[in-house]
Amino acid sequence: MSKRAIKKAISLYYTFKEESITPLDIDGIIEQVGVELIPWNFPDHIRGCLMHDNDYTYMGINKKHLVSYPNLARFTKAHELGHYYLHDDKRYYCVEDLMKSATKKNNPIEWEANTFAAELLMPGTLMKKLYKDMTTKELSIYFKVSKESIIYRLNNLGLI
Repeated sequence: MSKRAIKKAISLYYTFKEESITPLDIDGIIEQVGVELIPWNFPDHIRGCLMHDNDYTYMGINKKHLVSYPNLARFTKAHELGHYYLHDDKRYYCVEDLMKSATKKNNPIEWEANTFAAELLMPGTLMKKLYKDMTTKELSIYFKVSKESIIYRLNNLGLI
């Protein structure tokens, strides 16, 4: 795991977390940090992009995913937010497959953004408390992420 990504995600989580609200309001964070979220007509295989234009940052999210797959879009938003906080070299980031394509070895930048997103949306300490008493479906509903993200996260935490 990327310690830098986890540390930044935990810090951001506690900065924006309201005591009684789970899951974290990812749209509120995006708005508060000044990134413009734009629904985009990407092809199905493109999930999202983060673009920098001088001092302005745009986050494009696949419009179809926002409507039909809101939990997938939520993870994509957190992933792109990871690029915003971790990769300040002002490059253009575009993601096709967040969960399967990025490994620490073959694509460390995308892997680090995935690590950030997972920790931000499904904090390890909270996952460890809840996983024994909740099914993957219940965890998915609780954190507003896909069941696949829950399984992947539980596996990465060594819980399954």
